[in-house]
Amino acid sequence: MSANPQKEQRVGPYPNMLVVEAAFVVFRNAIGSIGIMMNLFLMYCVVWKSPKPIKKAYRIILGNSAAHDLFACVGLLLLQPRLIPHDFVYLFIVDGPAKCLGSWVCYLLSIITFHCIASNFISYGVVYIYRLLTVTNEAPKLGRMKKVCLASFLLTFALSVTYGFSYVDSSELIAYARKNMSGVDVSENPVVFGTDLSKNFAGYPMMAALFIAIIPIFGVMVYVRHRANIFTKNKPLSELTLSRHRMLMRVLTAQAVLPIIFIFPVLVLYALYHTGLARLNFTEYAFFPMIASLHAINPFITIYFMKPYAEVVRRIMHIKPTAIQPHDTSASANHISSITTHQPLPNGHPLSGSPINAVIESTV
Repeated sequence: MSANPQKEQRVGPYPNMLVVEAAFVVFRNAIGSIGIMMNLFLMYCVVWKSPKPIKKAYRIILGNSAAHDLFACVGLLLLQPRLIPHDFVYLFIVDGPAKCLGSWVCYLLSIITFHCIASNFISYGVVYIYRLLTVTNEAPKLGRMKKVCLASFLLTFALSVTYGFSYVDSSELIAYARKNMSGVDVSENPVVFGTDLSKNFAGYPMMAALFIAIIPIFGVMVYVRHRANIFTKNKPLSELTLSRHRMLMRVLTAQAVLPIIFIFPVLVLYALYHTGLARLNFTEYAFFPMIASLHAINPFITIYFMKPYAEVVRRIMHIKPTAIQPHDTSASANHISSITTHQPLPNGHPLSGSPINAVIESTV
């Protein structure tokens, strides 16, 4: 490569990038703060405001996802990273308060943050499969769900450990950026971290988990929704059960829409950016704020569909609580639906003939 490489032209959507930078500073801090508060509130509801009929296995799923959402929001708020890919180099420029701690600490924080993001992506597929089993009256028990959550944690933990060995010294990254990314100004952003996949293959699994894994997981979500719909269409179900199934379908649809809104558009822009087809400065700012938005909106939808938690919100806001009927549907857009029934059979199981009722048991 010549000593004076030709400047790389990157055209932004705005003539003055200061406008974009200011807008994203406000957005990242706002969405991160909201996400932290809402996930803390959701965890409070899961631990202290979950009525007894809600299955412990269901609470495990809720708490597991809320914890990953919370730590992802905290990490992204502290880092506020900008992603700039170039060939096999992934450069992250730290704009958040964590840059006061230096590049190495930011890199360690990124490992934890990426672990939580990848774990949350995997949990989408897990909870959708759980929903399908729920509809077919084969909901897993508490012990199995603990093992599933532990397995998903260990998988992403292994990815994080592997990613830890792909560390590149920040001085090398800054020198690379000054030589090959002439459109990137690192003089005012000395705190950077990243990896060079051409020299170290250890970063491939985590990068794949962040940028590719959501695509097959989304395929699982669509397939499970389709199978759940087919199952109930082929079964003679009561009107009550059908109404619950329609609620379940709304929940499944709501979760499936979230990646379409917050993940796929940014992935397309990222692919265009990385391949050189479109060098939009907007892209490097947008990727992680959109992921943070996904983690911040998840608890809103969960609380909205979980009526026990929605009642807590109504009481806090001094809104007259709505009476929960004996056969009431409570569902989470981020997880399985949950239904309370007060008509147990002699063996203690929920009313037969209504497969969705199997989601909740008084004890596990």
